Amino acid sequence: MICEYGCGRKAQYIFKNGKRCCSQSHNSCIALRKKNSKSNKGRVVPEKTKRQISKTLKNKKQVKEKNPNWKGGYDSKNIPLYDTYALKLSFVEEVRRSPKDPNILEVRCTNCKSWYIPTAVAVYNRVAVLKGQQGGENRFYCSNKCKKICSIYGKVLYQENHPRNKKLYTQAEYDTFRQFVLERDDYKCQYCDDPATIVHHERPQKLEPFFALDPDFAWSCCEKCHYEKGHKTGTECSTGNLAKMIC
Repeated sequence: MICEYGCGRKAQYIFKNGKRCCSQSHNSCIALRKKNSKSNKGRVVPEKTKRQISKTLKNKKQVKEKNPNWKGGYDSKNIPLYDTYALKLSFVEEVRRSPKDPNILEVRCTNCKSWYIPTAVAVYNRVAVLKGQQGGENRFYCSNKCKKICSIYGKVLYQENHPRNKKLYTQAEYDTFRQFVLERDDYKCQYCDDPATIVHHERPQKLEPFFALDPDFAWSCCEKCHYEKGHKTGTECSTGNLAKMIC
């Protein structure tokens, strides 16, 4: 069966109008693209559309000035915001507000230690790794060159028999413990009364592993209060100090 739009290629898909086409998308069929091009010839673009295009190009230029590593494809969602990600990274990574725009997040390159603005996708993947939601490391690198010459890139951080890999409990045991504490506290943060998503250990697991699954020494809290109050920066029990500790 040949494409019914006249491009001469073999038809593989059927559109909703019942016609067969060589491509799943109108933009991929040569005959349809020519047809649409002719129908749009001489078309007057509305002033509202022109203003919208002009605004997009202006934003694109501003983003490029703020982020020298930006390679194009403007998408505001791909620029990491400081308020969104800083708390999720600060206990492990060095983060700061961008000098050019305080709303944008900057991190240090793992290899050369220079500050740069990563993509929101890179930040999201790093946070997912730190939370244990996906494997790997996904560390921050300002360029492919730094990634290739970095001595730890692509290597396993700890060997299989390393003390840090020793688990205090199974995942099923922790899930039962977490669910009990959240239900007991009615899913409310015990600091600010906002919806709770994290169970905080009053006695840090690394310092006192005996109380790791004891609900009498745990309470529910939101992510913000967990880092700001539960593991306050500069204290012995800050997430940064606990992360570096090997028991």
